[in-house]
Amino acid sequence: MEQLKIERRRILPRPPILVHLPLPPAGGERAQAFEAWREAAGAAIRRGAWRRMICPVEVLMIVREGRAGRVIADLPQACLSVLASSGLIASADSRNLRQWTVRFGDVPGVAIEIREAPRHG
Repeated sequence: MEQLKIERRRILPRPPILVHLPLPPAGGERAQAFEAWREAAGAAIRRGAWRRMICPVEVLMIVREGRAGRVIADLPQACLSVLASSGLIASADSRNLRQWTVRFGDVPGVAIEIREAPRHG
């Protein structure tokens, strides 16, 4: 009879996913412009060979700072929606999204970092 050896090792967290998306159109722009953005954002996500994050996640979004003041409005929700619809994250609701941070910075479009949320308990 064969003997089995069982090893116990801590499972290391996955490295974060870094995604760069074009800046979504402003909230008042036509639905056609928004649909074109969704297509471009989905294509940017598909170009990366990332594995889907099915675990709870933390998302940091850095939005391009403009010369004039920028109103965030629906921009972060649009980005979360495209991350979920592309399958990169399991969902954009409280079952999956543990932390969501949005800030302005010197980036082209929107830079998004997705990391595994720490496990508690």
